[in-house]
Amino acid sequence: MSRIATAVLPAFALLVSTGAAMAEPVSAHAGLDRTHFRQAVLPSLKPGVALTVYADEARFSRLFAEVVAPRFARSHGMVVRFVVKPSDVIIAELANARDAGVPAPADLVLLGERDQRRLIAAGLDAGLDLVGLLPNARDIGWTGATVADASHTGGATVPFHVARQVVAYDSAAVKPDQIADLAGLANYASVNPGRLGYARPSENGARASFAETVTIALASPVCLSRIYDTEMTPGAAADYAGGACGVPAVNYFRSLRLHASVTRTPAEVLLRLARGDVKVAVTGQDDIAEAAARGALPASIRVTTIPGQVAETVGLAVAGGTPNAGAALALADDLMSAAVQQAKLDRFGSASARPGIVPSSATASWFATPVAADPTVRNRPVSTLATAMQRRLAAEVAEFAAR
Repeated sequence: MSRIATAVLPAFALLVSTGAAMAEPVSAHAGLDRTHFRQAVLPSLKPGVALTVYADEARFSRLFAEVVAPRFARSHGMVVRFVVKPSDVIIAELANARDAGVPAPADLVLLGERDQRRLIAAGLDAGLDLVGLLPNARDIGWTGATVADASHTGGATVPFHVARQVVAYDSAAVKPDQIADLAGLANYASVNPGRLGYARPSENGARASFAETVTIALASPVCLSRIYDTEMTPGAAADYAGGACGVPAVNYFRSLRLHASVTRTPAEVLLRLARGDVKVAVTGQDDIAEAAARGALPASIRVTTIPGQVAETVGLAVAGGTPNAGAALALADDLMSAAVQQAKLDRFGSASARPGIVPSSATASWFATPVAADPTVRNRPVSTLATAMQRRLAAEVAEFAAR
C-alpha cells in the first residue's frame, strides 16, 4: 500500500469508529489518489446521509430526480437533494457558513466556468484535485479539464457537462452538406436571406462559444498564439479585439448579420425554427433538447455540429465546508459515471464532458425524436478556455448585433 493510502486510511478508521453522526471533514481525504479512491472512500460510507447539490440552473432537475437520486439511494442508501439558486446566492451562502464556522449548506456545487473561478478564488471548494482523483473522470484529460474561464483550477472542479452551440436544421428543406462548416453557414444565409437564425453572442455561456469558434477558425497564426494567453490584461485584450486580430470574426458576423435572422434570446430562435420562419438555427444543444422533449419542434428537425467548435463546461465541485466529504466524493464520482452521463445524453439530450459518450439506440420513449436519435449529435469534450480576448470580441459582436 502506498504512503498516501496509509496516511488516509487511519483517518477513515477514526471516523467510522466514532459513529455515523461524526462529521467527515474534507481534510480526511487530503492526499488521496485515484488508485485508492474506492478502497478508502466507499467503505467509509454510512446509509442515511442526506446530500445537497446546489446548482444555478434548473436544467439538471429531472436528471437528478429521475436518475441520480434513485440510483444513489439504491447503491448507498443516501438521499440526494437538488437545489437551484442564483450563483451569487450559492457563493454567498457558502462564504457565510465558512465565516460563521458552521457546516456548508451544500455538499456539491454545479456552476458555469466564470462562477467556478469565483468559487475557487474565494477558497470555497474542497481543495481536492477531482479530475485526478475521481475514477470515473480518468478519461477526461487533466490538462484541458483544469482550465475554467482562462483560470487554472488545479482540478478543483471536474467538467460534468458541456454547454455548446449546435446547428439545427429542417431536413425537409436543407441538406447537411450545405451547412457543414462556417463558410457553408455564411453561404446558406446569403443565398437564403432570413432563413438562418441565431441568438446574438454573449460574453459567456454557450452563446459565447459560437463567437469563439469563429474567432479561432479565422484568426491568423499570430493571433492564435495569444487567444488562450491567460496572462493577457483587459487592456491588451481590448487592443487585440479592436485591432487586426478581431477583424476576421467581426467581419464574419457583420456579413452574417446582413442575411440572417438575429434574435436576442435562444428561445426566439427556436420559436422561429418551430414556425418554419427559419430553416437553420444556431443555438444551444440543451435548448434544442428541451424544445424537442416538449414536442415543440417539427419531426423533420435534425442536429449537426460546427467543426472545431468550443464549448463551456458546467463544473462539479465539492464544497469545502461539507460535513459529508466521503459521501460527497462518492456522489461526485457517480455523477461522472458512464451510466449517469449516458442517461444525461440519451434521455435529456444533454452533452457529456466524457469522450465516448454518444447517443445510444436506447432513447427513452418520451424523447423519441430525431434530435435525440440523430448520430450527428456527438460529444465534443472541449472545455471553453475563455480568455479576455474572446470575451472582449464576444462583447463587440453582441454590441454590433444589437444595432
